[in-house]
Amino acid sequence: MKLAAATLLSLGFLTAPAALADPIRDVAAVNAIVEQRCAMCHMEEDDAAPALGTVKKLEPAAIADMLISGSMSALTPDLTPQMKREVAVFLSGKPLPASGDLPEVTLK
Repeated sequence: MKLAAATLLSLGFLTAPAALADPIRDVAAVNAIVEQRCAMCHMEEDDAAPALGTVKKLEPAAIADMLISGSMSALTPDLTPQMKREVAVFLSGKPLPASGDLPEVTLK
């Protein structure tokens, strides 16, 4: 009986990372953030800001880093790190692995 309980508990730990993946909860809300906050400066390629098409080619971790602690962090102080990670996944179309206490973010 103890062996069976230990086995079930072990399987639970093995599957836990998949259960912790956090899909973007509200794609429409993330799209609104991009339209309201990003698009105005990233409409076309210029010296000040790359176009959204260029940003979308970046890895999600690079986008998240810019939003959380890089050049875009001062423009997004009211967004949580998780929301910024959701924007990065939305723009790149690629999942973002867990980081620290923040879960993996995936597309729905």
